[in-house]
Amino acid sequence: MSLIGRTIGKIRIVEELGKGGMGEVYVGYDEKLEREVAVKVISGTKRMDAASKERFSREAKLLSQLEHVNICRIYDFFEDENGDVLVLELIRGKDLSTVAPTLSWKEKLSVAEQIAAALQLAHARNIVHRDLKPENVMIQPNGQVKVLDFGLARAVGDASVARDTSPIVVELDGREIELEASKTLDGMIFHTEHGAIMGTPMFMSPEQALGDPVTAASDMYAFGLLLQWLFTGVYPHPKGVLGAALLIRAMKGESQPVAGLDAQLTSLINRLKSTSPEGRPVATDTLDRIIWIRTRPARMFRNIAVAAIVVSLAIGTLFSTTGFIRAKRSEQKALASEQRAIASESEARLTVQLLKEFLTSVDPSKQGTDLKVIDLIEGFKPRLEELDDQPLIKASLLETYGELFTNLGFYEETQRFYERAIELRKEFLGDEHLDTLTLQSELSHVFYRLRQFEKGEALARHVLPIITRTAGEEHPLTLRTHTHHARNLFGLGRHEEAVEIHKRVLAIQARKWGEEHPDCLSTQVTLAYSLSEMGRYDEALALSRKTLEISERVLGAEDVTTLNSQNNIAYWLIVQGHIDEAEPYAINAVQTAISVWGQEHPNTLSYIDTLAFVLEKQQKIDEAIEWYKRAASGGVPESKAALQRLGVPWSDTEGVN
Repeated sequence: MSLIGRTIGKIRIVEELGKGGMGEVYVGYDEKLEREVAVKVISGTKRMDAASKERFSREAKLLSQLEHVNICRIYDFFEDENGDVLVLELIRGKDLSTVAPTLSWKEKLSVAEQIAAALQLAHARNIVHRDLKPENVMIQPNGQVKVLDFGLARAVGDASVARDTSPIVVELDGREIELEASKTLDGMIFHTEHGAIMGTPMFMSPEQALGDPVTAASDMYAFGLLLQWLFTGVYPHPKGVLGAALLIRAMKGESQPVAGLDAQLTSLINRLKSTSPEGRPVATDTLDRIIWIRTRPARMFRNIAVAAIVVSLAIGTLFSTTGFIRAKRSEQKALASEQRAIASESEARLTVQLLKEFLTSVDPSKQGTDLKVIDLIEGFKPRLEELDDQPLIKASLLETYGELFTNLGFYEETQRFYERAIELRKEFLGDEHLDTLTLQSELSHVFYRLRQFEKGEALARHVLPIITRTAGEEHPLTLRTHTHHARNLFGLGRHEEAVEIHKRVLAIQARKWGEEHPDCLSTQVTLAYSLSEMGRYDEALALSRKTLEISERVLGAEDVTTLNSQNNIAYWLIVQGHIDEAEPYAINAVQTAISVWGQEHPNTLSYIDTLAFVLEKQQKIDEAIEWYKRAASGGVPESKAALQRLGVPWSDTEGVN
């Protein structure tokens, strides 16, 4: 019987959304709060018994307190003559099983990240989903994920259901398991001596299939199967296997092998599919790994022929080991081809993906500023305006440009690109979408690089509570934003506040990832620098020596963390009067930086300033002046001040020998 037009509690039923085994789902209007809601009416044999209802009511109250952008909110749960009534956040969109075939690789990674973020928060509150599957993941038009029905499977599954089939005996590792089945609107519910087995066998963990206690680790197994399906398009079990046969496969932890994915994603999925719950990564670690996979820098193209094809598809240039060569004919052909591709959204997405891979391969940890690269990039910038009808793709490309110019040390350009991308994402994704917040966080760091500390501090302070509420207190984005905030506080002279923030972030990073994680090492560099500015040179030196030892071993001699540590150690040794000990650190940092980034990169110029300081203290004044001039010509204020101190006239237009 339809409930349209009736009022349940304070909810007026407006329209029917659908029917399922649990009952009907409606669009309702909350007259008191004046908002649309979803109303799920659990009726008939699916109604919960008293114990199940009390347990689910407690869990619903917990869920109602979770304000997470990726979890469908539960507003209310009550009993009515029509059935057990669940009032939920109304989600407009399509479920993942419908949307997945249309998603790009990056969009699939974004979906995976958002699901993991939802699991992270729920598991932290001791709430287990129990039925994670594509149909319980909704994708909204703006790309935001909402995970539905947390905890509902256990609640409806605890009600007693009469068995109406003959038992099946399964032998598993010497253990005999007797299965009985019940027919329901959903199909079959199986029972063991432990009770009903609720959930979807296609995405079910071994312990859940066996009727054993279900934990957060069970959700992670289901998530692994979901990721396998999402990225390969292949279900974890053959489609022809149904009923008891499917459940038996789930009991044994059998699933189809992961094929066709890169090593990192394959490794993560296989770990999630471990038959031992203890062997599966928790939600926090899984989220971190997905983010790492999504954000890892694109490697330089190793095969020249492949590079030429990829880059010419994107922007009509050729890549060679000796640098980037202008190839006008190829460029014109590729640009014409690209114009045709943009007419199709799917082809446009491919073009942008290839272009992003190319652009992000220009990494300061691998190479310096090549003017041919800049020419090439500048030549493609006008193409951005042709993406006006695809604003989110345009925003993604603007973000990539910003990352590129950050890598090359051109922070004014980065600021302009980031601000344009943020405007687009605010308009089409909203102020609190993670993609919008991520870019705002990175912009606060750009302000730090530009020495616009007040702007950077204000922006980081503004987005921090939103990011924390949306992503969680220990999410990598939250920690990174805390670091950006601390750096800007440091720039404003609020050193003690900055040090305390760095220490808190470092403690979390070390606990979560270990002291050798790159983010942990980067935070140690920043913390040491902050300590030095407070005059605590012994602490700064000790921490920097420790960081340098690990960084050289783990990240390599050319990594920015290694070189920053060498440069800082050199400077602090000079301050403490250990000039000769400082010299090799300073020389090595400068020589390596020049070979990696070139002489004009901001990091190189900063190291040159330190080397000049060493030479000055060694009374090698003429050499020091020449090095100071190099740094001053690149805009290093400390070098300009040093030249004034040495009585050397200087203007920003002066040349360098």
